[in-house]
Amino acid sequence: MERDRRQSRTGLQALAPLWWESFHFQLEETLIDPSDSSIYGAIYKFKLPTDTFGQWHPPRCVVALRGTVIEPETMYQDFKLDPKILLKQKLTKSFRAEVTSKVVEILVDNINAGANTVWLAGHSLGSAIALTVGRDMAKIGIPLETYLLNPPFVSIPLEHIKLSRRERSGIRIAWSVAKAVLSKVVMDDEQRTQVENKFTQLSIWAPYLCVNEDDPICSEYIGYFKNRYRMARWGPRGARIAKAATKVSTRSLAKYALGSRTAEPFHLLPTANLVINKSGSQNLKEAHGVAQWWTQCFSCQPELHRY
Repeated sequence: MERDRRQSRTGLQALAPLWWESFHFQLEETLIDPSDSSIYGAIYKFKLPTDTFGQWHPPRCVVALRGTVIEPETMYQDFKLDPKILLKQKLTKSFRAEVTSKVVEILVDNINAGANTVWLAGHSLGSAIALTVGRDMAKIGIPLETYLLNPPFVSIPLEHIKLSRRERSGIRIAWSVAKAVLSKVVMDDEQRTQVENKFTQLSIWAPYLCVNEDDPICSEYIGYFKNRYRMARWGPRGARIAKAATKVSTRSLAKYALGSRTAEPFHLLPTANLVINKSGSQNLKEAHGVAQWWTQCFSCQPELHRY
């Protein structure tokens, strides 16, 4: 839709409607950023009765959010938002996140929605916004079905550092032990209990994290979940260390050390459906692009990770 807008394609010339119409959706509303007049998201409504599809229930509404568009008209505002992914509080208070949150709340209230009636979807920057909105909904007991394509993982991309698999595994394990120890040093009992309660609240929500091994922006989700699983197999002690380390990030521990009472890392998740693209990519642009998720030669490895 944003590409149609920039290239002045309207009416029968517009290409975007072919996509949602082919899936029996209609455009309900566009989400526009007033700072650059760009379309950053949209609300789609399913046109057919949802009770005619047997066991599979299509969503009644989908809220979809685009990623960064590197074009003169949009890149300034998009690039201003990208660094805010590092800081949950600033991303949550951004115009796009606040509007999306309100839109989702209204949709849920209007149609008495549950996890199968309103879906969230986002790519890259859009997936970061969808993640914050989905987390907030899960905390109030409404785990919306969510699809996050190439969601940014705020960490050093160890998967792309020239180390052996054993060396990368050793670094992750060592840092997990360090985080578990540091969480006891810099956080008091009340803070640890608060972090545990919030993480447990989120465990009812299992978003789909669609990641590519060749994309350093999202690939660390693979190491995050596999390291947790690997340590849990060591027995009760390994499980305790993994449980303590999986809830905190380097940045959140630093904030606690500096006296903050709350520091929630928005990108860390207790439960997720991890979908790893195994098709291979020619370059970073392809590995991080949205087009990879609908190619005919798509090959993936699905993994369910529970807290």
